[in-house]
Amino acid sequence: NIMYDTGLVQNLVSTGVLNLMKDTFTAVALVGVMFYQNWKLALFALLMMPLAGGLARTLGKRIGKATGQAGEASGKLDIFFDKLVEILEVRKSASPDESYVASLHNQGLNKILEKIGEESTEVILAAKDAHKSGSNEHTVSEVADLWFHCLVALSHLGEDPSKVLAELEKRFDVSGLEEKSKR
Repeated sequence: NIMYDTGLVQNLVSTGVLNLMKDTFTAVALVGVMFYQNWKLALFALLMMPLAGGLARTLGKRIGKATGQAGEASGKLDIFFDKLVEILEVRKSASPDESYVASLHNQGLNKILEKIGEESTEVILAAKDAHKSGSNEHTVSEVADLWFHCLVALSHLGEDPSKVLAELEKRFDVSGLEEKSKR
C-alpha cells in the first residue's frame, strides 16, 4: 500500500512538472510568435494582460457578491412568504373576536372579495396620488393590503398560494402579449 501510494505521488509530481514545463514552453513560443508578427502589438498585449486580468478579477468578485446577495434576499423572501402563509392558516381557525383573518373567514367569501375590491380601488387611488406627489409610500401600503386580502381569499378557497408563484414563474420566458393570447 505504501509503495502504491508512493508511486501515485511520484507519478503525480512528474506529470505536474512535465505539464508545467510544456505549458511554459508553449507560452514562450506563443509570445515569440507574437513578437515576430508585430512587436508593437505584442508589447501592448503583454502590458495590458495584467490590467485585463485585474479588471476581470474585480468584476468576478462583484458579480459573485451580487449573486450571493440576491440568493440571500430570495431565501429571506421564501422564508417570509412561508411564514406569512403559515400565520394566515393558524389565524384562520382562531376566534373571530381575536383575529381579523378569522373574522374575514367567518364572514365568508363575499366579504373577502368585497375587501379585495376595496383594496384594489385604494391601490388605484394611491397610485394616482403617487404619480402626482412622487411619493410611493401609500401605494406600497395599499398594495400590501391588496396582496394580504388575496392571500386570505386563497386560504379561504383552500388553495396553496405558492401555486401563484409557480404560475408567475412559468411566465418568465413568455411575452405578456403571447401569454394573454393563450387565455
